[in-house]
Amino acid sequence: MLVTGHTGFKGAWLACWLQQLGAQVTGLALDPPSDPSLWSLLALRDVDDRRADVRDRDAIAAIVRTLDPEVIFHLAAQSLVRKAHQKPAETFETNLMGTVNVLDAARLAPHLKAVVIATTDKCYENDECRRSFRENDRLGGPEPYSASKACAELAVAAYRNSYFKSPTRVATIRAGNVIGGGDWGQERLFADVARTVLDRTPLRIRHPQAVRPWQHVLDALAAYLQVAQALIAGTPQADRGWNVGPAVGQEHSVEWVLHQFLQIWPGAFEYVPAHVTGPYEAQHLALDSSAIGSAIGWKPKLDTHAAVAWTAEWMRDFRDGQSASHLCAAQIAAWTELGNTK
Repeated sequence: MLVTGHTGFKGAWLACWLQQLGAQVTGLALDPPSDPSLWSLLALRDVDDRRADVRDRDAIAAIVRTLDPEVIFHLAAQSLVRKAHQKPAETFETNLMGTVNVLDAARLAPHLKAVVIATTDKCYENDECRRSFRENDRLGGPEPYSASKACAELAVAAYRNSYFKSPTRVATIRAGNVIGGGDWGQERLFADVARTVLDRTPLRIRHPQAVRPWQHVLDALAAYLQVAQALIAGTPQADRGWNVGPAVGQEHSVEWVLHQFLQIWPGAFEYVPAHVTGPYEAQHLALDSSAIGSAIGWKPKLDTHAAVAWTAEWMRDFRDGQSASHLCAAQIAAWTELGNTK
């Protein structure tokens, strides 16, 4: 199977998990986006590691044609709101046309069975109504990042209706804010926490009262895997867009999350509100994920408190000398032992 964006935070976790499940994995991505990076630390030697830009249509087509995969997980993206504001054309090229390039190559792959495409909870037209978005709500966005992801959703729908009715099926996953150990990306909350801990400097937060649907990376990736299985099995109506987030009412503010972190790592840092400049950022995001639970059986195993705790524990133990490979394997095993999500 093919995983795009495997050198990123979620992609590295997914490649690690798939390898443990015995899958033959090829990764397609740019170089790791941070130093350190989870991908580099994991050193997954059995993953076929390839470098390509999803904006390069010919390169993507050649790799998919050569591999002829049975499953594609498309995670490669430009995922930063503020960077999107600074580089809007690059963001649309990556998030929209990168997705189109993957789909265009996928429609010609003779043995492909399933394509799972990661988008975001920010693909919805958010009027700050403070309700949980459902899959049939209007797509849109007031700034380049969310608009690019809404465009990607529309492109997927067009390709699905035109080319992927059978035997290949396509779904999108609109996940909330994913957290977990090993995330050192730019403008990521816990990456900023980690840097603050090491530098012993105050953590500056732009929007401490902003509410997000936080979830652990393993819960989100489990949805990718279950949706792929449903697509392959021919589960009716599995080929659509799915919300994936914590249970309704489990959305919390940035400040709340930071306080929970301090319960695991007492006194690790102090934070101060930052002077806010730059593009619009939604103040309240929430998802209704009941549809995927009813149709496919996915439900989060970790509530928000546990998701924060697992993230803090991974970071603390990594600081204390445990390897990323050991920590990821241990948490995958612990998550699996929590029982079936159905």
